Amino acid sequence: MDKNNLKVYNWNASLVADNSGKEQEVEVSFKIKGVNKPGTFVSVFQSGKAIVESLQSGEGFTDYMVPLMNIVFTVVNALKKSK
Repeated sequence: MDKNNLKVYNWNASLVADNSGKEQEVEVSFKIKGVNKPGTFVSVFQSGKAIVESLQSGEGFTDYMVPLMNIVFTVVNALKKSK
């Protein structure tokens, strides 16, 4: 079985208005090309997303680092399981 070359591309972060139109939120997006089992990746990512969402009540530095690192670990674990 040939392995695809993995590429993460179209990284973007932008400010957007929240549903009330008052506060700004940050929207982050990216695409991943070369995942050998895309369905498995999506399943694992969606499972890991629940963990990320449960850890969003930090303070200070952890307000940023904990969610970002959990997103990274979720993507990495999903990629490992989709090989």
